[in-house]
Amino acid sequence: MMYEFPELGEIVVKVGDWLEEKIYRLNQSGEVDQFLHKIGYLSADLDSGFFGSDPKVLVIGDLACKKEDIRITLRREYGLSIDDFDFKDYDEIARLGIGKLEHSTKYSDIFVGPVPHSVKDMGDHTSLVSSLESHPEYYPKVHRLTVGNGELKITKTSFKEAIRKSVYHEIKSENESLV
Repeated sequence: MMYEFPELGEIVVKVGDWLEEKIYRLNQSGEVDQFLHKIGYLSADLDSGFFGSDPKVLVIGDLACKKEDIRITLRREYGLSIDDFDFKDYDEIARLGIGKLEHSTKYSDIFVGPVPHSVKDMGDHTSLVSSLESHPEYYPKVHRLTVGNGELKITKTSFKEAIRKSVYHEIKSENESLV
């Protein structure tokens, strides 16, 4: 539906007032960045974004390809460094849990491959992935790395697809366009 100017102006004012109040409330609990991330507000106007100038991506799960192949793909196809990616295998994520990821501004995205169903701090959820996905306001953007049949698997192809859809890639692209 399209609105005429007077009515549209009223909507903009009401939404602006609501948004201002919500941001002040979220600031009291330190959740402003997560909210802005959730609504898709990514802007270099906020001191190079809420993840700083050097966001990282957390990659959890065992790799079905060589890490060196991913490094080469990142460098050649995207001009990115593998140093911006923290890799945690199946055993590491089972030990660490997900509590430390809540409200994290260190990571812009979480790439998920084959992982344990149960880890520390996931509450009453049936799997790690469902726990992360059910609370997008608490966690970085989650990407399931899958192959054709929907199986969680970290391959060069699934990794590249996740990169293209990632907040990380968007931030890096914005930073490049500012140079």
